[in-house]
This record gives sequence, C-alpha cells and structure tokens, in this order.
Amino acid sequence: MHYILLPITNSYPEVELRTKMDNLLWVDGKVFNQKIPLLEFEFTPNSETSLPMPDYVSPSAGIPLFSNRFKDVLKNCGVDNIGYHDASIKNSTTDEIYDFNAVNILDLISCVDRDASSFRTAFGSELLIANFNHLQVDESKIMNIDLFRLAERSLIAMVSEKLKNKIEEAGLRGIKFVKPAEWDCFSDTT
Repeated sequence: MHYILLPITNSYPEVELRTKMDNLLWVDGKVFNQKIPLLEFEFTPNSETSLPMPDYVSPSAGIPLFSNRFKDVLKNCGVDNIGYHDASIKNSTTDEIYDFNAVNILDLISCVDRDASSFRTAFGSELLIANFNHLQVDESKIMNIDLFRLAERSLIAMVSEKLKNKIEEAGLRGIKFVKPAEWDCFSDTT
C-alpha cells in the first residue's frame, strides 16, 4: 500500500521564497546539473497559533522543504532517491532561522490505474494528468520504491506503508498521509 504524502498547510503560515534564482522544476524527477544556492524562505507567524515548526513545508514557490529530522528518517530507512539542497526558513517577527532541506525527489513512476481512476488529461498529452476526480494506483507497477512522484501528475509524492509507519514512529510534525482512493483532490492540494 502506498499513500499520498501531504504537508498539513491549514495550521501553518505560508512560506515565501526570498532567494532570487532561475526557475527550476522541483517535481520532474531529474537531477539538477547546476549548483543550487542556499534557498532562503520567510514567513510571518499567525498570531492565533504558536505551533512548533513542521517537518514538511510546501511553500508557494513549489519547492518541498524537509526538516533535518525528516531527512534523517529518510536516510535511516535507506531512501536515497532525493537530491537535498540547503535551505532556511526565517520567522519575520522573531528573526529566528530554521535549517531545512529543499528536496528533489528523483523517481517518477507511472502507476495510475487509469481504468479505476477518474481524471482529465493535460492538454496535448495522453500520459500526463491535469487533475483527478478520483485516484487509484496500480501497486504492481510500484515495486519496492518507498518514495516517488507520480509520473502522470508529478506534483503528487507517494510513500510506502513501511516508510509512512517510520515517519509516524519518529513523531514528525506537519505531515499527513492519505490513501489514494480517499484523497479529496479538491481540498488536499499538491
């Protein structure tokens, strides 16, 4: 069983990229062939809540950010298909800076069960999917990959049940896992 990996966004403020850089696709599963500078992000805390920093942040720039704790869990589980790049998140109110990792997940797997799913393809493509009404994956196409992106909709990252359990055991914050068939494609953004 594999699950969609999502950040919990409704409890945390939005994080904005402050580093000027060329546009890179962080979801196409390819290794970057250029040096990535330190990526600096910033947020203004929500006055209503003082939650600890989450371990998974998905900023408006579309660059997934994992905490060092999240990175350690993945490395200890043998997940090695990620490019890690230095990043920081600054609290604009307190000037506190948190170390993070901008992550580039390198495996794309085409595993959407097209007969059991409901979707609209991207313009001009039979493979790529613009959006889903209902998602089912074909587990037989995934093999033993613990973390990957859907080739058909690369904004969607998925994790194995084994990795999901390790992440939960580690007590990582700000992360949720959703079974593909139970995913609300309209309220859970990716």
